[in-house]
Amino acid sequence: MTSIDFFFQLIQTALGTADGLGGTPTAEAWAEMYREARKQTLLGVCFVGVQRICRRHPEQTVNLPAALKMKWLGAAAGIQRRNEVMNRHCVELQRMFDEDGIRLTTFKGQSVAVLYGSELQPFRQPGDIDVYVDCGREKTLAYLESKGIDDGGWDYVHAHPKIFDDAEVELHYRLSISHNPFKNKQIQHFWNCHKEEFFAGKAVLPDGTITCPSEYIHLFYLLHHAFRHLISGGIGLRQMMDIYFALNQRDTDMDSRLMKDVVTMGMARFASSAMWVLQTVFAMPEIPSLWEADEKEGRFLLDEIMAGGNFGQCDTRFSHASSKAGKLIEISRRNLHLLSHYESDAFAAPFYYIWHFFWKRLQICKMHFK
Repeated sequence: MTSIDFFFQLIQTALGTADGLGGTPTAEAWAEMYREARKQTLLGVCFVGVQRICRRHPEQTVNLPAALKMKWLGAAAGIQRRNEVMNRHCVELQRMFDEDGIRLTTFKGQSVAVLYGSELQPFRQPGDIDVYVDCGREKTLAYLESKGIDDGGWDYVHAHPKIFDDAEVELHYRLSISHNPFKNKQIQHFWNCHKEEFFAGKAVLPDGTITCPSEYIHLFYLLHHAFRHLISGGIGLRQMMDIYFALNQRDTDMDSRLMKDVVTMGMARFASSAMWVLQTVFAMPEIPSLWEADEKEGRFLLDEIMAGGNFGQCDTRFSHASSKAGKLIEISRRNLHLLSHYESDAFAAPFYYIWHFFWKRLQICKMHFK
């Protein structure tokens, strides 16, 4: 059994879909599991699996080095503390915008962590805080200026205001995009038609309650978000785990609607490949009312996930250029091998970044002449 096999079983033990490992990993295998968990931003969740194995099957951890276990414990404790900070800031953001009469909803991040359950929620490794405000780009930037908050740079989708010293905020005035211009028109229409559903839910955090999307729209958004990042840079197992929990806790009455919307938005192939990954990595049972798992496409997707890690940040197959021209070349090279799987999206991505370059400069010119 390889270290990757052990790694998947460790994840499954944390999720409760497996009970321990199918053998006794070597010290080298434990070290590799730690590296993979860090690469996929699953150190906290995987440490829950380590704890369960230590309690139930201590013989399987005889080769787990004490120093590595303590390092893992320290990382997990740090994730718990980080979640406390992020939970507090999410509630502070909600109160600030509520008081100023601007509707705000938190999606992904801390609102998804609630789906993990009481034991795993503190160990989901957070990134930044993603919120959506219902007032458009110009009013969003004007609001930040009126509050004396640096917008931190903005684009077609969101700004990055410097609201907190210890947490990044993505303030969305558009929920998401597609790089394909025809699909982008579709998805913007979809978001507008379902806008109210983004404010229809509540998530209870330790410091208070925040607004979040409805169960259905959150699940659909997570699928679309993962698909978009696959095209634009890569996704990791943390994004797939978010989808896993959202699928497990969905109302099954929504399945036909979800199938229809996924097909309409051109994500059926991705959804079928994601289903295979969810079954292979997390041991999720088959869901007859949704997409059949596509093993061929699923293996391709899993290879991408394992090669790139969280949002493709660990992908060594491509350079990580800093200049705009270098990034465009990098994106074009990366998307060449996606063409046979996601043709229209992969082909359109480089052109989107060229369009965005000129679009932003046009918006800046308009702002100067107002």
